[in-house]
Amino acid sequence: MHSRRPTSTSACATCCAPTSPATACSGPNIELYRHLCARFPRLAVQASGGVREAADLAAAREAGCAGIVLGKSLLEGRLKLPELMEGRATC
Repeated sequence: MHSRRPTSTSACATCCAPTSPATACSGPNIELYRHLCARFPRLAVQASGGVREAADLAAAREAGCAGIVLGKSLLEGRLKLPELMEGRATC
C-alpha cells in the first residue's frame, strides 16, 4: 500500500503554480502557500504564478516559501533582476 504522508524519503521541495488561465495574472496564491508551508514545514515550497510586483515576493517569503519563480515577470519587464538583487525593486 502506498502512503500519501511525507516520509524521510519523500520529496523535499515542490513548485506549486496555478493551472487556470483565469488566475495566471492575479498574483501568487499566498493563502495556499501559507497553508502548505504550515502543514509541511520540512517541504521547501517554491511559489509560482503571476508575480506582478516586488510585494508578491515579500508576501511569498512571509508565507514561508523557500523561493519564487519569476520567469514571465522578468521577461515582460515587470521586475528588474538588478533591483531584486539589490533589494530595491520598484513596480
